[in-house]
Amino acid sequence: AGLFGERSDAAKQAAEASKLHFDTYLQPRIMARRERDKESAIESLKKRTGATSSGSVGELLEAVSGVLETAPMTFNIRPEKLGRLQGEGMVNTWQMLKKENTYTLMRDMFENQMFEYEKSSSALTRQSALEGKQKVKGDHRPLYGALQIAKDNNAVGGAPTYGRTAFHLSDQARSYMTFTGADSLSTGASMNNLASARNVFPLIRDMRADTWEALNENLSGQETTVPVSESSNYIEWQSHAPVKWRDMRFLKFETLSDLYAARSDPSAVAFFKKHAVPVRLYSI
Repeated sequence: AGLFGERSDAAKQAAEASKLHFDTYLQPRIMARRERDKESAIESLKKRTGATSSGSVGELLEAVSGVLETAPMTFNIRPEKLGRLQGEGMVNTWQMLKKENTYTLMRDMFENQMFEYEKSSSALTRQSALEGKQKVKGDHRPLYGALQIAKDNNAVGGAPTYGRTAFHLSDQARSYMTFTGADSLSTGASMNNLASARNVFPLIRDMRADTWEALNENLSGQETTVPVSESSNYIEWQSHAPVKWRDMRFLKFETLSDLYAARSDPSAVAFFKKHAVPVRLYSI
């Protein structure tokens, strides 16, 4: 997380081009394979549960899909970073990039692999597909976070290894999101792995075994015993539209000591007031 200040006309055009690519390229392709994805999700559930017929997992498919379609969208951050948030919303790697490195080269490759920017009808989107440090990438490339698919008794958010506090996004943010069943960089995700709010079936097929275990325990009403890690309870979202701090539903703290520390930090308090971000403690 970091800054993005007042958006220039060029930045707004890049953000609109990103949304257009979602509307005219990503979503149509995700929806075109929905029935095939549903069949693969059914086969996955049969293997995960030991069921022998598709009919026997019908109710489970509906229940799992319901969780994935409505799961809170979260963005975990280290609490000591809160006082340094100075812009209007989330930023991506490219917004802050000073010099390319191995990580950004990999991120560049996999973002192009997933979102196929070079095939877009938009010149701005095709420009964002180019290698190297391109200014347009900061306003066009996606933002990342995680769905919280199960409650963990010791942590907040969908990806707690990234921080002991978690922003919860507004429901409206889901409309310009794609999703992958695990971390997209570590799994080398491609277009065929992408899901959307209207087709969550690839997530059922692609989620890792411990993610499935956490979700299944939650569906069964059991206390989640699977420890939240980088892989479990981690389904990644990618937002193709800006995510602003003022649109967050709330910020949740894992520990009371972190909440007290934030309330004692004038910079963090100024951030909460400026963006009207409600603050909650995990246990509340």
